[in-house]
Amino acid sequence: MKDGELVMPGSFLGVAEEFLPGRGAFEEDGKIYASTIGIARYDMKGRKAEVNPMVKQPPTPSSGDIVICQVELMREKMALVEILALEGYEDREVTGSTKARIYISQTAQKYVKDLASQFHVNDTVRAKVRKAQREPYELSTAGSDLGVVRALCSKCRTVLRRKGNVLECPECGNIEMRKLASDYGKGRV
Repeated sequence: MKDGELVMPGSFLGVAEEFLPGRGAFEEDGKIYASTIGIARYDMKGRKAEVNPMVKQPPTPSSGDIVICQVELMREKMALVEILALEGYEDREVTGSTKARIYISQTAQKYVKDLASQFHVNDTVRAKVRKAQREPYELSTAGSDLGVVRALCSKCRTVLRRKGNVLECPECGNIEMRKLASDYGKGRV
């Protein structure tokens, strides 16, 4: 292949001894192949073979991105979450793995003793991707704009309303604690 040439998924780009796979490329058995339709680009200085896509690609979370996720499982020191969307691409499905975790040390800028005071299963959370190099991703909700953006009452499953720094159920009056995003309940997810 030549620099600037149109390639299809599976097109041979080079060998692993000569190039590293860049964006839009992957390595298999020591050979670099295109993973999408696009224009082949070779970075001779950085020794990378990549493909600039011809079509808009579904988003993949990377470090620093803001994601919307749902709490699937709670452990003592971490919450396991499913990434639902990438901020700015809410209309597109996230590609690759959507599994992530939020460690108790990454929930707030202060010391947190009990993770259950921060999240509950089925909460919708806005978080920042800390580490995206391997799966599951590591997320953080330390920051005023990050945290729970929608929560359900643990007793009757009604959407909770913010009342100061706590959440109150409009149906049963139950009061609950969460690590709230500054715009909880304002419609922005």
